[in-house]
Amino acid sequence: MKKEVEILKNIKQEVLHNPYRLLGVTCEASVRYITRQSSRLKKYLLAGETPIDNSFQALDDLQRKSDDIENAVHSISTDESRLAHALFWFWNHNAIADEAALELLRDNNPEEALEVWNKLVINSSNGEFKEVTSKNISAFHNWSVLKFIFAIINPETSNSHIIEAIKARLIMLDSPCWNEFVSHVTDKTYQIEQEQVELLFLNTILDLEDMSSMSDIFKQEFVARTPFLDKYFYSVQDRIRSIAKSIEDTKASKMYEVPEAAEKVSSSVKKELKKTKKILSSDQYNQLSDQVAKDLLQAAIAYFNYYCKEENNKKSSEGLSFTRA
Repeated sequence: MKKEVEILKNIKQEVLHNPYRLLGVTCEASVRYITRQSSRLKKYLLAGETPIDNSFQALDDLQRKSDDIENAVHSISTDESRLAHALFWFWNHNAIADEAALELLRDNNPEEALEVWNKLVINSSNGEFKEVTSKNISAFHNWSVLKFIFAIINPETSNSHIIEAIKARLIMLDSPCWNEFVSHVTDKTYQIEQEQVELLFLNTILDLEDMSSMSDIFKQEFVARTPFLDKYFYSVQDRIRSIAKSIEDTKASKMYEVPEAAEKVSSSVKKELKKTKKILSSDQYNQLSDQVAKDLLQAAIAYFNYYCKEENNKKSSEGLSFTRA
C-alpha cells in the first residue's frame, strides 16, 4: 500500500495543484484568454468573492491567492509545460458532451459527469473501451482525469480508479488521433513524438520503485511500453545491485558474517523479484535472477575457500607445535 499511496500523492499534486485548475480554465485555453482570466481572478480575490469557473472548488475547498495566479500563469508559459499540465486537467473539445459534463462538475455532480463521458468511452454491450475517434478523443481524456479525481476522493478504491484512468489515457495517446490533443493545447508549430507524450504521462505519476500494483496497465500494447519497461528494468537492476553490494562489503571486512549477509540478500531480492515478475519479460526476469544467483554462488565459494585456508593454517600451526614439542 505504501507505493500506491506514493502514486496517489503524485496524482493529487498534478490534479489538485494543476495551474489550469488554479486559473479556472480548461487546458485548451489560449494565452490571451488565460491573461484575461488571471486579471479577472485577481479582481475577485480583491473583492473577497469566489468566481464560478472550471476549478471545481468542491474537490478540496480550493483557496487561491494572488501569487498562486501569477505562478500558475508562469508555469504554463511554454508549450512543453502546457502539454505536461494539460495531461492532468479537463479539455473542452466537444461542444455538446464536454460542456454538459463540465457543467455537472461545476454543480458538484461528478458521478453524473462521468456518465456523460461513459457513453462515448465505454461500449455498453461488453464494458470494453471504444475505439478513439476525433469525436470522442476528449471524452477519453476527460474520463481519465475524472477517474484520477475519483481516486483522490475515494482512497480506499484508488488503485482501481488509477489503473482505469491510465489505461484509458494510453488508449487515447496511442490512437491515430493523439496529435489532435497536442495541437489543441500547444502552439500549432510545436513538434513532439507520440512516444515522448506517453512517457511524459507515465513518468509524471508512476513510481518506479514499486509498480507491482500497476501490472495490469502493461498487458496492453502502446508505443512507449518497451522504453518505459526498459527504464523500470534498469531501476530494478540498480536496486538489486545495491542490495547485493552488502555481500561484497561483508566479504571485505567480516568473512564470518557472509552466510548471514547472503541470507538477508536472498530474502530481500526474492521480494523484489516477486514484484517484478508480473511486469518484466521472462528474459529480463531471468537476467536479474541469474545475476543474483551468481553473486550468492561467488559469496559461498569465497566463504568456503576462506575457511578451508583457515583450517589448513590451523592444522599447519598445530603440526608445527607438535614437532617442536
